[in-house]
Amino acid sequence: MIDTSRVVATDVHTHAEVSCRQPHDEYRPELDEAFARYFKSGHRPTIQETVDYYRSLNMAFVMFTVGSEHRTRPANGASRTRRWPKPTAKTPT
Repeated sequence: MIDTSRVVATDVHTHAEVSCRQPHDEYRPELDEAFARYFKSGHRPTIQETVDYYRSLNMAFVMFTVGSEHRTRPANGASRTRRWPKPTAKTPT
């Protein structure tokens, strides 16, 4: 339970960097390299490490999962392109 009297700020957009269910997805190693350069570390915090960090700062946070190619790419390894329908103009009646 969050003690709201102690919360000094809320981070409204954090990411769960390590899945609780799936192994790390090696699909895009260049993203892992960019992550390591930006954060100056290759360590991706677990959800519990993130909870502990924000708790130590008396902060609340909203966590989102990070997209994974684990279940989205076809079995043959080809990239999948989503084709969105073109918008159509509608006139009021």
